Amino acid sequence: MLRPRQKKECGPSVRAALGRTPGEGKPPHPPKLLKRKSGDQISWGNSGKDRLTLTQFRRLLDQISDGDQRLLMFVANKMALRKTKR
Repeated sequence: MLRPRQKKECGPSVRAALGRTPGEGKPPHPPKLLKRKSGDQISWGNSGKDRLTLTQFRRLLDQISDGDQRLLMFVANKMALRKTKR
């Protein structure tokens, strides 16, 4: 990058090709940052196929007995703990 003094020493064709350098004039615009998703948007099962799966799972859980629900949660917990130990 040419300093202002060096730019003045260049010929007019080089100055025209260079145009404005980032250091001249107005400060650069800050970058546009992506908006973060809120907690409601991040959670699983809020939209699409995940939502349908979660709804169906909740409906099926409502139909089974309390003992079977406890057994299902016990097995799911064991599977999750086993997966994290690897």
